[in-house]
Amino acid sequence: MEECLTSGQDFVFQQDGAACHTSKKAIKWMEENNVPLLKWVCSSPDLPPIETW
Repeated sequence: MEECLTSGQDFVFQQDGAACHTSKKAIKWMEENNVPLLKWVCSSPDLPPIETW
């Protein structure tokens, strides 16, 4: 991420709904460092569920 932030190229960061990614501290850091986040839809009808066997 540091390379993307300092290179000047466009990017969007995708994160899942894990608690460490959605904490107030993490979200605040992302906002302060202008990290664009991809909206994460946890139960989209367009995405198949993860299957475990």
